[in-house]
Amino acid sequence: MDANGDRKDPWSFINTLVFISPLPEASIYTYSTSSRGGFNAIGELCRQHAKAPDETYPLVKLETGSYQHKDRSIGRVKFPVLEIVKHVARGPYDAELAAARGETRRVEAEAPDGVTPIDDVDARPFAPVDAIDDDIEF
Repeated sequence: MDANGDRKDPWSFINTLVFISPLPEASIYTYSTSSRGGFNAIGELCRQHAKAPDETYPLVKLETGSYQHKDRSIGRVKFPVLEIVKHVARGPYDAELAAARGETRRVEAEAPDGVTPIDDVDARPFAPVDAIDDDIEF
């Protein structure tokens, strides 16, 4: 049901983005959004990351922006802001994703210029995450 109580199509367009918390915890999360604000946040993150050094991933902090909706009865509308704090070498995070899928592989610690290197990491094999479909590319 929509905000007016009318039926709405249960199939809706969404964007999803896989996040991994900083090492050593490395918990895997999926951010899913169907809102214009969420689409804009992902789009802006992609635009910024396109300028990043090769072989890196952005370390992202979730912030909140807001604006006053033109319909005053709706009030202030909040939206996500995915702020890049810095870039980190992607190898260890790729290893965590591989391990979550049940794969094992050696990851080189070579960090690109301007990125803090992380020691060599052996992927830690553990049971695959039940929620991850093996057909989904990360």
